[in-house]
Amino acid sequence: MINIEINGKTYEVDLATTEEEREEGLQGVESLENEEGMLFVYEEPQEEVSYWMQNTSLYLDIIFINEDWEVISTAVGQPDDETPIIEKNVMYVLEINVNSGIKAGDEVDLSELDDEEEDEDEEEISEDKPVTMVVLNEDGSIQVKLKGGERIFSRVHTKRIISLAKKAKKSKNDSDYKKLGNAIFTFINKQNTQKQEYVQIPD
Repeated sequence: MINIEINGKTYEVDLATTEEEREEGLQGVESLENEEGMLFVYEEPQEEVSYWMQNTSLYLDIIFINEDWEVISTAVGQPDDETPIIEKNVMYVLEINVNSGIKAGDEVDLSELDDEEEDEDEEEISEDKPVTMVVLNEDGSIQVKLKGGERIFSRVHTKRIISLAKKAKKSKNDSDYKKLGNAIFTFINKQNTQKQEYVQIPD
């Protein structure tokens, strides 16, 4: 479960990241709190997705989101309605209670998805020890050591920055450059304020 933010409102959502979890969705769920829901996550943008309300007794806002964390479109899911709701170029789908007010073009803060990529078995070491960031190869060998305060963005944040940069370069619009700058400052602030965590260097 993670928190996501849209239009200044925070939602606590369960994640559906596998095909089985996406197929089950909110079937059988009888009620949701106003700030609860489910986020369906794909590994890459889907050419087309289709959602329906089979065995789902709730009225839901179904919100389709692209890889740039922007709302593509929204639809209202009727209880037990098996009529397919189809959208293209979708990376995420959010299901929450109806009448959320979310609309196409709204931006979604999905930065907490980073936390789901962390290894739950990481072993913490003392924060009092001198810190060197070590980038490892897949075999555990050291690729590079960083000591000068360099920053490495997570995969999710890197994809977001690259996507926004490409969009701004193509459009040349000040609003797109502003979105890029806001994203970078948001991610840097997240790094500056989150708890420091470490792993031991493999033998």
